[in-house]
This record gives sequence, structure tokens and C-alpha cells, in this order.
Amino acid sequence: LHLILQPGPDGSVMPENEFRNFFCLLVAAGNDTTRYSIAAGIQALAHQPELLAQMQAGGAVWETAADEIIRWGSATTYFRRTATQNFEFHGRQVKEGDKVILWWASGNRDERVFDDPFRVNLFRTPNRHMSPSAKAARMSALACGLPGLRCGCCSKNLPNASSPSNLPETRSFSDRISSAASKSCRCA
Repeated sequence: LHLILQPGPDGSVMPENEFRNFFCLLVAAGNDTTRYSIAAGIQALAHQPELLAQMQAGGAVWETAADEIIRWGSATTYFRRTATQNFEFHGRQVKEGDKVILWWASGNRDERVFDDPFRVNLFRTPNRHMSPSAKAARMSALACGLPGLRCGCCSKNLPNASSPSNLPETRSFSDRISSAASKSCRCA
């Protein structure tokens, strides 16, 4: 945040009201995306137990896992915008002033973009997910990095916390994962 308040090349600084708005957006967006993505990742682990073994093996999975968990979670449902100019999209004419909606979850399950889009693939690459944090990367590394960093931190600690030696074997796999997540996500 200190760097954001520093003067730009032309000597201008961000006005205080813009900084306050930026800070509120950063905190709210980062927390919502992080919370929802981690919950969706845990749900995926409960339904695809092989994912836990991949995470426990480590290695290359850490390069791609956070993006896939964010894609899978699609924390933002939709955005509605007003077209500012005429354009064509997939053969349809959109006129200036028309209302358009982007459904994030639909974009993140597009079979033209993703192989087997209804399954979590922690090694998915390239992962051109439509989540807002991916779009924010083009504008601010900080905005994109926060959910990814938090999801990555939680994911890296989850396999160790959920190993059989750390959890009673009498609980279901889902219960063990939920318990492990609450122990391992403290770094977020």
C-alpha cells in the first residue's frame, strides 16, 4: 500500500478518497474471492479424493493449483454492464446502451476453452479462467495475487494437516478435509 501512495512519474499522487475506495475494494474483493475459492477447493477435494494425493506429492502442482481452484470456485456470479459502443459478439449485435451480463461460472465451464471443465484438474495449463482475479492481473498484480497467494498458502498446508497421522480415522473424508482446512488456512 505504501507504493500505491507514492508519486507517479509525473509527480501526481492518488487522492485520499480514491485511495480509500481502492483499499475497501481490495479488502472486500480479496476476502470474498479467497474465502469462496478455499471453500470450493475443499468441496472439490471431498468429491475428488485423488486431488489430495496430487497435493501431497507436491512439485509442479503448486504452479497451477491456485488458478484452478479459483476457476473452479468462480466466486463472482455475474457482472452486468452497459455497452458504451456498438459491437458484435458471437454473431450477435450489441448496441450502445444495451445491458449485457457476463456469467463467470459459465465462462469458467466453457467446453470450447477447457478440457473436461466440470472436473478440477490441478495441473490445468494453460488456465485461461474468467475469474475477476485473473482479469485484475492485467490491471494490478496486487489485486490478482492476493486470492492466489492465500489459496496457494492454504493448499500447500492442507495435505500435511489432513494426513491420516494428524486426524482420527473414524471421521469421513469430508469431515477430515474440513477439519484440516480450518487448521491449515491460518496463513491466509
